[in-house]
Amino acid sequence: MGPWWDALRQLTAMTLIAKVLDMLMPSGSMKKYTRLVSGLVIMLLVLRPIAGLFLGSAAETDVVERLMNMTEAR
Repeated sequence: MGPWWDALRQLTAMTLIAKVLDMLMPSGSMKKYTRLVSGLVIMLLVLRPIAGLFLGSAAETDVVERLMNMTEAR
């Protein structure tokens, strides 16, 4: 399909994996960190297609390199 469909599939799969890990973890201090890491990964998966809209295709160029070039141009 398209890149949006792939991004949605990845986001759905990661959300399901994060919830399963959350349910399997015993309550304690490690559960907080598991939620933190899974939340950061999910946020990255949400922001990747949005960044692709503004910076062009992420597959063609490195997003960090494009951001650095934008800040140097100012």
